[in-house]
Amino acid sequence: MDLFDLYLTETCEEVRKGTKRGASPSSSSSPKMMKLVLASEKLQAFVVPVPTTSPVPTTSTSPVPTTSTSPVPTTSHTHTREKSAPDVKALPQILWENLTYHKKIRSGMRGKTAHYRLTLESGETRNVVVKKLHNGTPLTEEATILQELDGAGGVPLLYGVTTKPYALVMDLCPGITFTEAVMRLNRDQIKYLHDEVLSAITQFHAAGYSHHDLHGDNVIINTSTSPMECHIVDVGEAVKFSGVAEFDQKMKNKDSAFLRWLNM
Repeated sequence: MDLFDLYLTETCEEVRKGTKRGASPSSSSSPKMMKLVLASEKLQAFVVPVPTTSPVPTTSTSPVPTTSTSPVPTTSHTHTREKSAPDVKALPQILWENLTYHKKIRSGMRGKTAHYRLTLESGETRNVVVKKLHNGTPLTEEATILQELDGAGGVPLLYGVTTKPYALVMDLCPGITFTEAVMRLNRDQIKYLHDEVLSAITQFHAAGYSHHDLHGDNVIINTSTSPMECHIVDVGEAVKFSGVAEFDQKMKNKDSAFLRWLNM
């Protein structure tokens, strides 16, 4: 209770006491009583009763459920790869006892290649490349691609695959990489080499595949022959064309893009 309320209460109390004693506030001769009555009436005139209202109930609304929609699948024309790798047993088998290590060729992030000598049933020997993956999985897809390409674009011929450990055995393509050849040859030779590489890529495409990872280090040039021989290698990322001309042409252009910097 504040001072205003306290004063009003005391004043009203004094008026009631005078009334109880039989003195009429309107006829009382006591100046003090008359002042109290007047003050009480003035104070009550300023008091405005504040209506009390019950609190407005708040209605809690449950959140609007959000419906998650799965993305609409989009269909695109892409180049196809075999969904499941062929059985390694369906490919020609090579025994490790018929392979003799000669020297290392290359080691990369996924695997390594080495020069071996393969002894055939006839007793003849062949220089071959043995490719193995670091994780030990069989290279059946790449072996199948080599088998289907059958030398198109100078791709090495497949001899077969091994087990325990798994490896891919293919013909050895002697020479240097296209990148190295460009650094060593003169302009006329590079012009001839450019045309030969384009011809090899065209043969590769005619066999129904896009290399998908073609660059200067995946093309081997045998500069010891006349004319120079061109071999496309490392076909593990190759994919079959989709049959949609627009997309297939883009893949063909991508395969030959590394030749553009020659400005031939």
